[in-house]
Amino acid sequence: MFDMAASPCIQCRVDPQLKLRLQAIAVERGLTESAVLKRLVIAAIGVAPANDARVLAVEPIGPRARVYVRLRPGDHALLRERAAGRGLASATYVSMLVRGRLPDTVNYINHL
Repeated sequence: MFDMAASPCIQCRVDPQLKLRLQAIAVERGLTESAVLKRLVIAAIGVAPANDARVLAVEPIGPRARVYVRLRPGDHALLRERAAGRGLASATYVSMLVRGRLPDTVNYINHL
């Protein structure tokens, strides 16, 4: 396993507005600011370090593939409420939401 505590660190100072935008992107993607920056650096350089290749590797997807997501209690309650309002199971509703957003997300990431 890669020892993150012993790895090199990149630092820079930015305008407060830029920092707020980075925080918003991180929250939107459910990532830390550090994870967003790491992905941007990897994308800008064009290659992944050898020890991070596993992060960028695309695994084959089987017909019964599943994704597990942790939600905050309030978000979970809201999800169940909205799904029930549409007569759907929570997982089915989330699946529909994700499928509806994936093309937008892919286009957004490709324009970074």
